[in-house]
Amino acid sequence: GIRGMQPLPASIAKTTDGGATWVAQTPLSSTGIIVALDMIDAQNGWYLVYNGTGAKTTDGGATWTGFNNPSFSPSAFKAFDMSTAVMAGTNAAGRGAVARTTNGGVTWDTLAVPRFPYSMTWFAMDWADRSTGMLAGSSGMTAFTTDGGTTWKEEFCGGSITARSIQMVN
Repeated sequence: GIRGMQPLPASIAKTTDGGATWVAQTPLSSTGIIVALDMIDAQNGWYLVYNGTGAKTTDGGATWTGFNNPSFSPSAFKAFDMSTAVMAGTNAAGRGAVARTTNGGVTWDTLAVPRFPYSMTWFAMDWADRSTGMLAGSSGMTAFTTDGGTTWKEEFCGGSITARSIQMVN
């Protein structure tokens, strides 16, 4: 397994013996907070830094190649394969934002997530499969999709609850 670690500088470590030992890997950038590391398999994966930078590996983390990012601060990330990934967070206007790439991060399409009438951030995201996903964030807001993020149904969970983690069960 590979995992990102804190505190700064950003670091990544890899284990091949179930966690008994860890070997440091060299991320593309050593600045910023790694908000997500998602491995597709033992060789292929992505990581994302809060400042919007990110990188991919195809050799188990020995080397990393940067990818383009949309112009917002991400808090959650999901990679389906080395071409398709989704990230969620906050845009420059302080509103929740979600974007998807289908070309390995060359370009990102903003998804039509409901625009709430006040500032909020998507902090958590999980997907049961490529079609069914859920977002959770600040101000008691959640959103759910069954078509890969093309459309979303928003729900208010109440009060000033901030969800930092969610998990879908398929």
